[in-house]
Amino acid sequence: MSTLRTAAILLLITAAATVWTTSGGSTAGPPWFPPRWLRVGIPLVVTGGLWVRASWAWWGGVVISGLMSVLTVVAVAMVLAGGILARSNDRGLLVMSVSYLLIDLATFILLLLPRTRAAVQ
Repeated sequence: MSTLRTAAILLLITAAATVWTTSGGSTAGPPWFPPRWLRVGIPLVVTGGLWVRASWAWWGGVVISGLMSVLTVVAVAMVLAGGILARSNDRGLLVMSVSYLLIDLATFILLLLPRTRAAVQ
């Protein structure tokens, strides 16, 4: 399997995780928060583009995975700053945030490999 398709699968996992984490409770969110179909649709479109080796999808994947990596680093820092390790029932949030961080960083690194960029040109 090529690195491009591996990155596409990791983006698909990110989209699935977005559906999973936002399916519980209210889905409305604050007024500035984009709707779920947009938060899931963009990674799915980029995943499809990466699968068929579209050059625009490489740029989209780099932007999405880079932004998600930064946002997840911020989330992990907020979890750690909130003293989550002191409460045993909230350690799952830390584990979930770190796993998202690893997935997003792996996608970002895979997309920045020279052979991945060469595959879409």
